[in-house]
Amino acid sequence: MIQRKKTNEMLASLLQDLNEIGHAIGAPLVENMKLGDKLEEEFTAARLLVAKTKSEVKNLVHRCQTLESSQTDATKKVSGVSNGKQRRNLLLGALTYI
Repeated sequence: MIQRKKTNEMLASLLQDLNEIGHAIGAPLVENMKLGDKLEEEFTAARLLVAKTKSEVKNLVHRCQTLESSQTDATKKVSGVSNGKQRRNLLLGALTYI
């Protein structure tokens, strides 16, 4: 009996953590979790939430990689433009002395 109570407490804690993750990504598991008769339903909802969270994380990782690549490209462009501007300024400076 004590083991079952401890297991239920651990499961309640896990479901609460998953629910908090759900709130963070905009998909709460359930409003008021109560272990008992609906335990199987709550775990089904938890599995769905984990699957959705996994998908969201993969999507965010892909978006971050895309943004990092875009940032690298933009930095290279800015550097190229800056170098070109410096060369033009040096050329103009040299032409004004002529």
